[in-house]
Amino acid sequence: LPWHTISLSARYDETRAPDAPEQDEALFRGPELTVSSLAQPLWEDSPLLFEQGSAFVYFDQKDEISVSRLDLHPSVSLPIELTGAMTVTPRVGFRETAYSRGAKDIEGDPVTRELVEAGAELSSRVFRTFPVGGERLRAIRHTVESSIGYLYIPEVTQDDIPQVDGTDFISPQNRFFLSLTNRLSAS
Repeated sequence: LPWHTISLSARYDETRAPDAPEQDEALFRGPELTVSSLAQPLWEDSPLLFEQGSAFVYFDQKDEISVSRLDLHPSVSLPIELTGAMTVTPRVGFRETAYSRGAKDIEGDPVTRELVEAGAELSSRVFRTFPVGGERLRAIRHTVESSIGYLYIPEVTQDDIPQVDGTDFISPQNRFFLSLTNRLSAS
């Protein structure tokens, strides 16, 4: 994969409740390393697009939680052009989240959660350029992008994994979504 489409970030957070300023009560999050990539061809001239988001983080709060988490989330999609302005894109993804221990047992074995997600999106993009004829503003382009999509994530057991943030509970989904975007750009 081309390196220019991959990003790496790192961070460290310390969160304290306003009513508990003591060091012992702070939630430490870090180090956190995140690697993500935009949708890109799986190999040269491939019609399949690959994208992923992966993260490793360590959480620690005295007497509450001490756990490491590795979250891997790759997906593959196949954009199919129906017309010059309309595309359908089926997508399938996999998510594996591994924890250094379970939610209930501090000295326990590592636990994992695996899930598959599937979906598709039908999108269109049309535009028109309107000449203005001004000295500083020559034309305005109006672009309309619309899409309808579907996402399916099956229900999976998540009882034994620590619940620290939004990554730790993935709700089952069986939903449609609509989008309409209007853009005006000047030249």
